[in-house]
Amino acid sequence: MVGGRWGGESLMGQDVNYYKDLLAKHGSTHAAVDCGSQYTHQRRLQVLAEVIHNHTDSILDVGCGLGHFLDYGPACRKEDYLGIDILPEMVEAALLRRPGWRFEEGDIHHPNPLWAADYVVASGLFQFPPVFAETFRNLFMLCKKGMAVNFLRIGSANEYVLRPEQVAYAAFELTPYVILRADYLPNDFTLYLYREKQ
Repeated sequence: MVGGRWGGESLMGQDVNYYKDLLAKHGSTHAAVDCGSQYTHQRRLQVLAEVIHNHTDSILDVGCGLGHFLDYGPACRKEDYLGIDILPEMVEAALLRRPGWRFEEGDIHHPNPLWAADYVVASGLFQFPPVFAETFRNLFMLCKKGMAVNFLRIGSANEYVLRPEQVAYAAFELTPYVILRADYLPNDFTLYLYREKQ
């Protein structure tokens, strides 16, 4: 699940009912996770997937929504993938889309060490005001090799935008091995963080 709106039940300061309504209205499409088009959704997930170097690496997909990362990411085995989302309705819908794959409820603000994976990916997690530093650290804590996270640098009035240099500064506090991607969509950028030099 990606962004959200303010008010109502808390979801990192967002309204979970907003996503319940989108899912009910749009089903298992990009619109259910508040993405403007199928193309932008696909490109974001493809760029996230490029952080992963080996098809046998394990993957933690944070804010997995409907499990769309599996549609556009690298080929991986069921036992090597785990998608977590804070919204149970998204988890249920993901399980219907991808029977036999692993999806479960989870909140990155309460990370479970059992979620640790070679690579952690998160799309749209920072679209609306989160506890940025804590969330960023928790994501990196769970990766064994690296992580990929995307952000908005241009957005609408109620969206949370960040300058690439802001996020890069936070990334360099965690590791010296950081790559910034800003070459795929005009409003987005993605950071790859690695544990070791690539």
